[in-house]
Amino acid sequence: MKNYKRVALIGLDGSGKSANINAMKQDIDYSDYNFMWVRWEPKLLKPAYWFLGKKVKSSKSQSIENISAKYHQKDTEEQKQMSAEYTAKTGLKGKIFKSPVVRTLWMFFALLDYFFQFYAKTIKILIKKENVIFDRFYLDLFVDQGINFGYSPEKIDSEVKKYQKLFPRIKQMIYLRVSPETCYQRKDDIPNMDYLLRRYAIYEKLSQNPGWVIIDGEEPFDVVYLNIKKHIL
Repeated sequence: MKNYKRVALIGLDGSGKSANINAMKQDIDYSDYNFMWVRWEPKLLKPAYWFLGKKVKSSKSQSIENISAKYHQKDTEEQKQMSAEYTAKTGLKGKIFKSPVVRTLWMFFALLDYFFQFYAKTIKILIKKENVIFDRFYLDLFVDQGINFGYSPEKIDSEVKKYQKLFPRIKQMIYLRVSPETCYQRKDDIPNMDYLLRRYAIYEKLSQNPGWVIIDGEEPFDVVYLNIKKHIL
């Protein structure tokens, strides 16, 4: 039987996932690996997201200045606008997803959407049993939607496990642990610290599961890259 590896690189925005995968693509030691970006892109729910965006634009519930002070924004107009939009969306989602029926229907369509997207991208590699490194994985769908629903990290962990049989088994989940503060300084397209803090708490909970490898992503890039390589190869 062919010995193949399936690995997923997990971490916050700004944790270095893409930078490390770009380096792997240039590394001859990974010449027999495929690299797949598998984050969910809404299609079935695209009209709902469009409507949500329209509602957010018309919302005047909180001033940009107050949002900036609350989440310690970088002092740029673009960052303040992103934070204002994120905060308005969060408040609106909190109201929409109070209903268990709405949450159930939303998650059904999101999961159905992601299921077909995922296998359309990966089916050939999975059938051939080739080595593959995923940038993110299906659990990120549950992280994002769990936050929308106001779920605790424990509840999201339970939901991830509930649906794991729908997706291929992963040998290793490699978690690049980087603090929200560092990630926020690394990237300019993160709305605010609240966005990172919520996800960080969830990743910390998920990383306690078997099969997870935790790597300190705040080390120099070369050190992080070699640590990842040690675990994969």
